[in-house]
Amino acid sequence: MAAKIRLSERMQMIASHVASGDRAADIGTDHGYIPVWLISSGVTDKVILTDVNEGPLEKAAGNFERYLPGFRPEMRRGNGLEVLEPGEADDIIIAGMGGILISKILDAGSDVASAASKLVLQPRNHSFSLRHYLRGLEGFTTVCEEIAVEDRRYCEIITVKRKDLLTDAEKELAAAVTELEKELGLGERIYDELPVMYALSGRYPEYIEYKCRTEQQVIDNIAANGHSEHADMRKKRAEERLDAFSKIGAAAR
Repeated sequence: MAAKIRLSERMQMIASHVASGDRAADIGTDHGYIPVWLISSGVTDKVILTDVNEGPLEKAAGNFERYLPGFRPEMRRGNGLEVLEPGEADDIIIAGMGGILISKILDAGSDVASAASKLVLQPRNHSFSLRHYLRGLEGFTTVCEEIAVEDRRYCEIITVKRKDLLTDAEKELAAAVTELEKELGLGERIYDELPVMYALSGRYPEYIEYKCRTEQQVIDNIAANGHSEHADMRKKRAEERLDAFSKIGAAAR
């Protein structure tokens, strides 16, 4: 009897954004756990696994053999989206990479990305850089922001969808995000780092508090270690960020 795969909270959140029957592509698949789960759970029967190296694809093939004996997944070796043709995948997953790298992958494969219905992105760092890129991604809008905790790290999951495919609820959410950003007036740089969608959902007060504590720690450390022109500039910037994050936190209550 084949083993039953169980996903971590992070991977389960990512997988949950693949719609039933959609063709999916997992870019930089590594172990292939999400594609295995999508196939074995009956969400879809079409997932393309890609990776720039052969080793991860071999590992993924081994996991398919373990959990879905006899199933032969479609695997392609190559960089980013270059191994896909426009329209081959409805939902494109890019997870576990830096936000700057994800932005570069989307930019280099813009013909493939723009033909997809949805992009499910999980940056390991520099999420603000990715959000900045996504703000300028024509034809798409952010429909969901989530956080999973894995190995004591906050993992942000950003899902963007083609504007012509938005549901009424997603359109209302986008309008509410725009309205709250306008009301708070804190600037894109702040919202790229701490999106007001977290405030609207009311689900992540602990993350907003964490962001505030981080800035307060910077302020306290500088105050304890004396002053210099550079330190005073850093302290002023931290105070401005703390004030902005506090306002987003207040909006969540």
